[in-house]
Amino acid sequence: METMIGIILGVVIPPSHRLGVRMVRLSSRLSSIGTGFAKYFQKPPEDVIRLTIGEPDLDTPGAISEAAIAALRDGQTHYSRSLGLERTTRAVSTHLSRGGLEVDPDDIMITNGAKQALFSAMLAIGDPGQSMIIPSPAWASYNPQLKVCGLHPIHVPLDQRLHLAIPAIEAAIDDTTAAIIVNSPNNPTGSVYTAEELTSLVEVAIEHDLWLISDEIYASMVWLDDRNHIPIASLPGAKNRTVTIGGWSKGWAMTGWRLGWIAGPSSLIDHVSVVQANTVTHPPTFLQIGAAVALEDETLVEEVITPFRERRSLVLKRLQAMPNIVVPELEGAFYAFIDIRPTGLSDLEFVDRLLSEARVQVIPGSLMPFGEGWVRLSYTASTEDLIEGLDRMESWLHDLDSS
Repeated sequence: METMIGIILGVVIPPSHRLGVRMVRLSSRLSSIGTGFAKYFQKPPEDVIRLTIGEPDLDTPGAISEAAIAALRDGQTHYSRSLGLERTTRAVSTHLSRGGLEVDPDDIMITNGAKQALFSAMLAIGDPGQSMIIPSPAWASYNPQLKVCGLHPIHVPLDQRLHLAIPAIEAAIDDTTAAIIVNSPNNPTGSVYTAEELTSLVEVAIEHDLWLISDEIYASMVWLDDRNHIPIASLPGAKNRTVTIGGWSKGWAMTGWRLGWIAGPSSLIDHVSVVQANTVTHPPTFLQIGAAVALEDETLVEEVITPFRERRSLVLKRLQAMPNIVVPELEGAFYAFIDIRPTGLSDLEFVDRLLSEARVQVIPGSLMPFGEGWVRLSYTASTEDLIEGLDRMESWLHDLDSS
């Protein structure tokens, strides 16, 4: 009612004066913090092909779901350790060992998603007023998470190959720097960082006595024949200053389960466990049983990875044949980061027109620092929708080129 009165009178009525109601004061901490890509994650109209969301369209492998259901029926509904079930931390330890990183199960904590793991690590490492360096463009949630923690994000642009610019990272370090956040395979770029650049990054961290927060949620999704995922903590000198973040959402199609892990030195785990014990306690016990099964059976991840490997080849071939866009190699994860500057449009104009004229939805790069002139396409839709979306996009680009 008060909004309607304001419209009729042609004035804006402050919330504290609407119909004489005085609003109770809220914290100013969140007033300048947005919600990242949320606008682009809302379900669009039925005729729109959505290539925005970083969520596998596939179902969780059946053996995982069945294990969780059996645990629920078996009464696994009580508290577990704050660190998580011993079976699940052992499964994570074994999984990391297969990838070249040896971590004691007691130095692992199961979290409510990798996002919760990241937030706990930021709280455990940084003091209010300190900063953390983010090679960018980067996942949109790093920024708000740091700000909620009272920390300052410092963005450093990637190099022209969308890889780490080590000299620029080192130049950004000052007395306030607490950590460097690195994500490989990367969202949004799809880059998979090489052993050489990661080794150089570790050397910088050692030289300046910094933590490394390594977001490895896409570790199972490396598409290049000549490159494997490299856990940063496995590199010389890195283990005692690296926090390794992982989880089940992407590689096992378990986004709604909200399960992740954090691994690191005992001192770090002691700190993050304080955060967990006093907030979420631990993830649901019966879901942790399913998570353990996911890692114990090495074949289950392939049920998700194989379709994405095939889609990656399709997307790369199709995009490279389209006019006035430049598509770097799709090295990992399930994203194509596309340079649309040759079209003459800004990334926001490109996204709006692609949606309104071709009914295809992608994400503008300018939502992220240093992402201007690029768009992110997620190949997480069904193959049928993906082909239809690429057909529409190619036709629209040809029309744009001839206009």
